[in-house]
Amino acid sequence: MKDFPLFVFGTLLFDEILNALLGRIPRKIPAKLAGYRRVHIHRPGRKAKGPALLASEKSVVDGLLLLN
Repeated sequence: MKDFPLFVFGTLLFDEILNALLGRIPRKIPAKLAGYRRVHIHRPGRKAKGPALLASEKSVVDGLLLLN
């Protein structure tokens, strides 16, 4: 299978989280994703909450590209 870069943001910016999920810390470089904005989602009555991306023509989200 071919490797491909993966844009991440939010809690996936932290090495501790990446290591817990992947069992390693991948190579990474700073990245920006144009055309989206970061929002915080919380649905009353639900436990799930956290960051999400919404399309927004003039916005940019800072994050990382995971390379391997």
